[in-house]
Amino acid sequence: MTEQEIKSIFEGQTLSGIELYAVDGRYIEVSRECTWIVHAGIQFKLESGTYSFGWHETEELTTLYPSKIMEMSSSFSVSSMGAQELDTFQSMLKSPIKEIEVIGFDATYDDGSTTYLVESVILKFENDQMLQVAGVNFSYGEDSISDINYNYQGGTLVSLETIEIGYEE
Repeated sequence: MTEQEIKSIFEGQTLSGIELYAVDGRYIEVSRECTWIVHAGIQFKLESGTYSFGWHETEELTTLYPSKIMEMSSSFSVSSMGAQELDTFQSMLKSPIKEIEVIGFDATYDDGSTTYLVESVILKFENDQMLQVAGVNFSYGEDSISDINYNYQGGTLVSLETIEIGYEE
């Protein structure tokens, strides 16, 4: 999917479902009910279909795919985290997406084919909520994470506030 295709899929739509998924029930809660890092990903259900940002075991990438998390990571023990039950996610289901920011790049494979890899998506809703998702690597300390960088082979950052993400050198 290109950046324009992604924007046309999401902008103006209202989510009918949203869920976070963890592998083996493990995840990092960076900020209570605000920011998480999960190893499976996040799934969005729209009228036009289901889209997931997370780890795809066949592609060995963390990016946006037009499929369900369970289809992307079928050999892992993936489970729902119950995010849709949180009030913040509930209110996102009632508000149309007014804007989407996409950060990505064209990747070229050994055979010369190219694809657009999405590093981050920021959904902005009409009720002034926002949701940032990104493939990241990070350093984990006792009570916090640091050195957050885009990485298409890392975990999936899910945040209800803007997190500054850098690039690995």
